[in-house]
Amino acid sequence: MKKAFYPLVIVLLAAATSCVYPFELEQEATQELLVIDGDIVPGSSSEITLSYVSPLTNDLSAPVRRPLTAVVRLEVDRAKSEGGSQYYEVSEPTRREQHGTVYTVRLTDPALFSPSDPGAHRYRLAVENGDNGHTYVSEWMQFDKAGMHIRDVYSRLTDGESTLSILMDFRANGGYYRISYKEDWHYTAMYPTNCTYIVPPVSYGRPVGNGQISMVPLGRYECWNHAESYLLSLVENESHSEEEVNGYLIKKIRRSDTRLNQDYRIDVQVTSISPDAYLYYQHLKEVTEFDGSLFSPNPSEMRGNIRCVEDPDELVIGFVDLVRVAKQRRLFSRAELPIYVEPKHYFDTQPVPVPPTQWYTYYKQGYLPYYYDPDTNSTLWADKRCLDCTISGGTTVRPEDWY
Repeated sequence: MKKAFYPLVIVLLAAATSCVYPFELEQEATQELLVIDGDIVPGSSSEITLSYVSPLTNDLSAPVRRPLTAVVRLEVDRAKSEGGSQYYEVSEPTRREQHGTVYTVRLTDPALFSPSDPGAHRYRLAVENGDNGHTYVSEWMQFDKAGMHIRDVYSRLTDGESTLSILMDFRANGGYYRISYKEDWHYTAMYPTNCTYIVPPVSYGRPVGNGQISMVPLGRYECWNHAESYLLSLVENESHSEEEVNGYLIKKIRRSDTRLNQDYRIDVQVTSISPDAYLYYQHLKEVTEFDGSLFSPNPSEMRGNIRCVEDPDELVIGFVDLVRVAKQRRLFSRAELPIYVEPKHYFDTQPVPVPPTQWYTYYKQGYLPYYYDPDTNSTLWADKRCLDCTISGGTTVRPEDWY
């Protein structure tokens, strides 16, 4: 799959549906197309993302344009004896992300969803786009199957004990599922420091002096990092009305990965999706793996469940699906993880003594001091990648919810 298409895939892979409207993305299309995607989650918070995509460019570094104003509404079709239909809407976005503007609508009223009777109500999305005054709606949707739950998330050494596999057991209860995860990990640099190098001023391209050593530690020994799944992972269990899915592989981690350096946490999410959503995702995977672009010389028929009320012929991209979500968080402490294998760096990891006359030279070569003895004015230096954990992409800021 072409990496350049991932951001667009992420935009389109957030939702699905039970009723679909066929349309074809013509290569000759010149106007921007509205993208509406998200999940309706009764009993919880539903996130809907709005943006535009242009068929004139595949430059994913260009800013994504978003509707200037919009009203996002979730409608619940209830019996008259229950008070009739209700709707919940928001006009202020929750946040603006790279791939679009996110609106959050909460359906947390217990009366809007009954676990004992999941098919009692119907739901749909309506979006009023302030840019053109048009309203876009999905079809009414309702649940037809019982829920599911995650029983366990665990790890196992595989591939000759060179890899740690993160696995999951869950009760599928038939149907189709989308698997995703978020992960956080705590790790350290190779060496702690007791000092910091103060770079000398430079005049006419030459350093004025050798610089100084401060007895303040560098403060980049301990870091945390975060990542999320970006490739689409689907599970089909339609042939079984109720079955345990055991040993589902979530991801593999090399023993030399910093995820296994100290502590590792993963949040796994299983989202039930409709049969049409499953077909949509499968088709989208085939299109992107084959071509890498929606607007390619070989147009593909895409299917969405969003239509424009005022202009049914208007092309709209996206799926909005009625889903249920099962989540489980698992923290693997240092004691539970296998022995971390230091990666074989291409640079010298051994500390070296450096005299003051060579401090600036070593600094320019990518070294930093990690130990300083003020009594003898002697220092030990190492490649900065052995001392600064942020170079691996992490941050020294501890997550607020870290244990």
